[in-house]
Amino acid sequence: MTAALTAHHDGARTLLIEKSERYGGSSAMSGGGFWIPNNHLMRADGADDSPADTLAYLRAVIGEGVEPEDRLEAFVKYAPEMLEY
Repeated sequence: MTAALTAHHDGARTLLIEKSERYGGSSAMSGGGFWIPNNHLMRADGADDSPADTLAYLRAVIGEGVEPEDRLEAFVKYAPEMLEY
């Protein structure tokens, strides 16, 4: 859905098909919350966060469960950009 909305915003014609009566599949039932560290809204509110702190937290919580390591680094770098977009 995010990809379709982004493509539409950038001028593409998109079609979104949902197999259930609710948009978002299981996310519609869960509330759809997600964590985006070090984002522009946090900074505007004065929250002290950093990419290094986020990586340290993720490594502590996840441990050795993410391969390759650059997936964590990509999340930390691009998730805040995605949210601001």
